[in-house]
Amino acid sequence: MFTTNPYTQAGWSNSQNTFFVPEGTWRIFPSQAPTYGALPSPTGSESPDSVTINFDSRVGGPLNCSVFGSSRHQKYYDIVTEEGTPKVVKFQRANGKTFATVEWFQQPVIEIAELVPRKLASEWLFICPGQTVAIMELGEEKYTWMLQNNAIYLYKPQAFSQGHAVLAKVYRGSEYLSLNVNISLIQEGKLEAIVVAAALLQSG
Repeated sequence: MFTTNPYTQAGWSNSQNTFFVPEGTWRIFPSQAPTYGALPSPTGSESPDSVTINFDSRVGGPLNCSVFGSSRHQKYYDIVTEEGTPKVVKFQRANGKTFATVEWFQQPVIEIAELVPRKLASEWLFICPGQTVAIMELGEEKYTWMLQNNAIYLYKPQAFSQGHAVLAKVYRGSEYLSLNVNISLIQEGKLEAIVVAAALLQSG
């Protein structure tokens, strides 16, 4: 067993992780206030088709941080790494309930409640040769994460080939790592899986 992030193995450290979005000063999307209980939703200042949440990963990194909306008082999730054998990362809702775990065995294992049954992380979020594309499975659907212009974009493979809209974007604003998500993914109950994937892709 090992107790380090497996995405840092074989060269996946921050300096070499091609999915790692560097610090930058490009425009940060406005964040939103929640209207779906613990979930974010768009406001009039943002496109009604997308919402933005933020990871305060400045101290503990993306696997030890809070995830919130337009202010730190609008917390949606906590991501907590617990040391042990194996090391376990827990993704928790604001009410403290764990909805996803990653166990760092030699081959790390992931589980996301109601979305991803317990399986090898590499079977759920697979880094393709070339390390600029990752394939993610949710149920019977596959999605593609792609590094482009200092950000990571999420598409459905067939939609990308046809030039359709971006489903999500991971980027760095002036303070935080941010995730902009199409409202359709929230309505389909897939936001939590997107949060897990974004954190893992930035954790190398």
